[in-house]
Amino acid sequence: MATAGDEFAIETQSEVVGARAGSLLMRPVEVVAAILLVLIVGLLLAGVFTRYVLHMPVVWIDEAASISFLWFAMLGSAIAIDRNEHLRLTVFINMFPARWRGLIETLATLLAITALAALLMPAVDYVREESWVTSAALKIPVSYRVSAIVVGIVLMLVVALAHVWRTAARQEIVVSVVIIAALVGLGFLMSPVLMGLGYFNILIFLVGVAAFCLVLGVPIAFCFAVGTIGFLAFTTHVPMIVMIGRMDEGMS
Repeated sequence: MATAGDEFAIETQSEVVGARAGSLLMRPVEVVAAILLVLIVGLLLAGVFTRYVLHMPVVWIDEAASISFLWFAMLGSAIAIDRNEHLRLTVFINMFPARWRGLIETLATLLAITALAALLMPAVDYVREESWVTSAALKIPVSYRVSAIVVGIVLMLVVALAHVWRTAARQEIVVSVVIIAALVGLGFLMSPVLMGLGYFNILIFLVGVAAFCLVLGVPIAFCFAVGTIGFLAFTTHVPMIVMIGRMDEGMS
């Protein structure tokens, strides 16, 4: 029996509303992700054994595990998009009239797609920059590691676009695109005013915009991505590549 608190709970992987079986297209990606998971566990166990049992630490193990984890995280994100298993808040969606829910679901997915599209070229530029850097232990270009971000973004874009095209009504897609285009255009028009607001923009974008996306059922990770992208694009002159760098650091 459901309780009052249940409807406000964030969905877990096994309880996601609308979760679906993975597509055949993503089967090879799932295999690679599974291999990476086993590899990461093996590397970390080997690192612990050599460091604390043999007292002969292998310096490249941590670096190899970091590379593997970044690839694992990005491939896993694409798999979660494919299965519709990213964490999101659905309590507000259920409050909307049934006739609006299809449009809201489409708008939420296209907002996530917009965030991914905005990050794609900065991610490519980041890989180019990192190709000049050599890793300390393995002596390989760091671009081998950060290429995972580009591959993950591309996979997520392909999977999300394919899902929208298969499931959403064309009218819902058009209306959602118009809404997003209008919001982006408004952001650029208001940019001079927003830049004068200073730290108040943090409240607008990282709280207000993120909360708006939560209400629409946008996956939580993409809610904050949309807010951060809007903050950087409309209120600062900071290049978007900085966000990719922070993603890399966070996952590494």
